[in-house]
Amino acid sequence: MSIVSDQENFAVCDYSRKFAFCRLNAAAVDDPSFVSYYFLEAIANFTLTQLYLTPVHAACVARKGQGVLLSGASGAGKTTLAYFCAKKGWTYVSDNESWLVRAGGRMLLGNPRRIRFRESAAELFPELKGHQAAPHPNGKMSIEVNPDGLDTAYQCGVERVVFLARQPGGRTTLRPVRNGDALEYFLAELPVYEDWVREEQQISLNRIAELNPVELRYSDLESAWRALESLVT
Repeated sequence: MSIVSDQENFAVCDYSRKFAFCRLNAAAVDDPSFVSYYFLEAIANFTLTQLYLTPVHAACVARKGQGVLLSGASGAGKTTLAYFCAKKGWTYVSDNESWLVRAGGRMLLGNPRRIRFRESAAELFPELKGHQAAPHPNGKMSIEVNPDGLDTAYQCGVERVVFLARQPGGRTTLRPVRNGDALEYFLAELPVYEDWVREEQQISLNRIAELNPVELRYSDLESAWRALESLVT
């Protein structure tokens, strides 16, 4: 894989040899968000997902050592619900980017060093009102905070899978999701990989799709958190 910004800023990554080279000039290095997103994280994520990991577009929290994966469409509230659970004493693992270890059963890795919210999250959490939204390198405006004071972990074993469906009004409900539908959703979210990589990733995704997934329909965070509590005993 080659990443080229211009003649002075470029990278080459060869996952088959587990080797990467990156050249950056001083001006690029002065913008750590740009360098991290477009070069360093891109190189690491490309190599790791080719060889060892399966990306999952989902947040993750844990209770009593049991990981709960929060998946769903954009805007379903994955990050805000994960943060709310963490404020209630759960362990925070990741916001909306998680990785399954392909050789590790249902072991999941996250990045608990940051939580990235949409601007509207300040209406739900007063402590975010003092934080200014800033443009992420991908162009989206977001509020990024460190999870200070929260219990965090870099990994956990996934025990439950919950698909979020936020709706205005109405009561909070849980309903079963077919394993096949869950797997189909996860596969649709995957980037394009070589056939042998996708086959390995499908095996790891199937392990979590078989965990009796459920859909959580909710309108407020308090009732959603209580519903999650009922799933993890």
